[in-house]
Amino acid sequence: MDNPKDEDKTKSQQSEENIAKGLSSLKAAGKLKYENPAEKETLESKMPSRTPKSEEEDIYRKIEIPRAKGKEDNKTADSSIFKGRPEVSRRELVQQLKKDPEVWEAQNRAGLNLSPVERAKLGKEVFSPSLGADISRADLRSSVRKLNRKMIGAKDPVEHAKIRKEIKFFKKIGGL
Repeated sequence: MDNPKDEDKTKSQQSEENIAKGLSSLKAAGKLKYENPAEKETLESKMPSRTPKSEEEDIYRKIEIPRAKGKEDNKTADSSIFKGRPEVSRRELVQQLKKDPEVWEAQNRAGLNLSPVERAKLGKEVFSPSLGADISRADLRSSVRKLNRKMIGAKDPVEHAKIRKEIKFFKKIGGL
């Protein structure tokens, strides 16, 4: 028996010979236009150019996104009770709750109507002594979560609404 590789070689040789015969017959019949490879039109020559003609037409140009530069920009933009710091002392928090006009505005936007003393008392209730002398953003988040659980457990709709406003107030002053 013949080797299968030898059969494949003979088949490929036969197909090459058939292609060559077909091309020569086309040339003889005049159906093949270009015999000189330099005269042939290539696919690339028929395709339109993909390079932009001007900057206005360049739809693939790089888009620049403006970003704040430096840490100082972030500190000035922070209007929360933390003023760009990682944490605030408990005393300072109570003073801000009593006297800061931004806290008063946040209270009004949240729909609360508390006196400065009531706001300070609310701050002492929400931020338990177990949190330590300094209150961080993480402490604020955990206190808001506790208020949220308290709100969910409230049976009275008036109490529910009051706690919802308190949560909104603490989110506004804390920058959450």
